[in-house]
Amino acid sequence: MLPPSLLGSQDLPNPWHWQHLLGETVRQHMVSPIPCALPESSLRPLARLLLDLRLPGLPVVDEAGAVIGFVSRSDLLKALAHEPPLDLWG
Repeated sequence: MLPPSLLGSQDLPNPWHWQHLLGETVRQHMVSPIPCALPESSLRPLARLLLDLRLPGLPVVDEAGAVIGFVSRSDLLKALAHEPPLDLWG
């Protein structure tokens, strides 16, 4: 996964840029603390968080903080399309 700051970078297709990135450490690009969701999280606030943070998705954790899944923007779109009625204007 790339940090949001690199997602729109013009340098990504350049192989030299990739070589530079591979020489860096995870710490240089990681986000901490990690935003995450619980299995009981409501979809609307989760969607807002993804939009506000410009993230493609979030890990889903249990009560102990162990990762049990991942929810993506496309997962939210699937829920919107397949789980009516979802009040978009409420």
